[in-house]
Amino acid sequence: MSPADFQTLTWDIARVGGFTAYGLTLASVVIGLVLSMKVKSPRFPRFVTNELHRFVTLLAVVFMVVHGIAVALDPFIKLGPIELLVPFASHYRPVWMALGIVGGYLLLAVYLSERIRSRIGYSWWRRLHTLAFVVYLFATIHGLGTGTDSRTPWAIALYGGGALAVGGLLVYRLWPTGAVGRLRPAVLLGSAVAIVAVSAWAWRGPLAPGWAAAAGGAATTKPPAAAAAGAVARPVSTPERITLPFQSALQGTVTQTKTDGGTLVIDGTMSGTVAGRLQASIPLARDGAPAPLTLTVDPSGATCKGTLTSARGGTLGGSCSMADGRVLAISMRVGVDDKGALAGTIQVSGAGEPTTS
Repeated sequence: MSPADFQTLTWDIARVGGFTAYGLTLASVVIGLVLSMKVKSPRFPRFVTNELHRFVTLLAVVFMVVHGIAVALDPFIKLGPIELLVPFASHYRPVWMALGIVGGYLLLAVYLSERIRSRIGYSWWRRLHTLAFVVYLFATIHGLGTGTDSRTPWAIALYGGGALAVGGLLVYRLWPTGAVGRLRPAVLLGSAVAIVAVSAWAWRGPLAPGWAAAAGGAATTKPPAAAAAGAVARPVSTPERITLPFQSALQGTVTQTKTDGGTLVIDGTMSGTVAGRLQASIPLARDGAPAPLTLTVDPSGATCKGTLTSARGGTLGGSCSMADGRVLAISMRVGVDDKGALAGTIQVSGAGEPTTS
């Protein structure tokens, strides 16, 4: 398996695992709310629905672990064990990653509380079980803040539909006219404020153009090993020198020309660890042929020219050559909205040594 195929595999597993864990967490909260209403059915005895609730929660924990392992193995993000387990330690979108990590721990606590219910008593079990709502809230913010699919219609439908389902069941559960509900103004008000606040934040943040750069995708990326060990990075002395590897945020535009069957023109600006510019032209009728690209790094003005050789969904890969003969590997993960605004991250590493003539 090539490095590009492995990166695509880990990223797809991370996405599928994350959304599956989120859907199961949402289902667990919904089932728990329905069970709290004391709804009875001769077709579904209570012990069956209770076991279903436990099983769904366990599956959510399993897919959460799958999601975490896939993210750790993904060669693009490169999260270490500490970053994966300790909140705010991640170089990639630390705040939104932290909410996912804390939510994962709380989800595990909710599941384990069911297994030790007889030891801790009903009152403590119930207190721990209410953490499921915190898990759901944190998972929603984590998914919106870090997910590359947040702006897709199906993801928006999942987040919005889940909020309506949980909010509606909460109102029914707590309102005096409900099956067993009683009015709890503070809980209802807090739930309403949380839904409105997260919706407003999502609309102006993850669902708006430019979120990739604002979320901290690359601005706080890990430095090279020498810098991490405390070494002082040397300034760029010649146009040919670029400190590798590096990862930066990428923003720009994608336009389509109508000549020669149509061409997608990418014009992006790098910011964060390394600043610069990326330009590429992708013929729509290229039939798999490489597409030319030019990478320019500031402030040295070093230029690297090459081609894009792979495109799978929002992941683009290619390589370029420096004036001194070095070959650089380029990997991008980008998204484009309906207005042609591009946002994502770019990673550049050495793919060969300088050649000698």
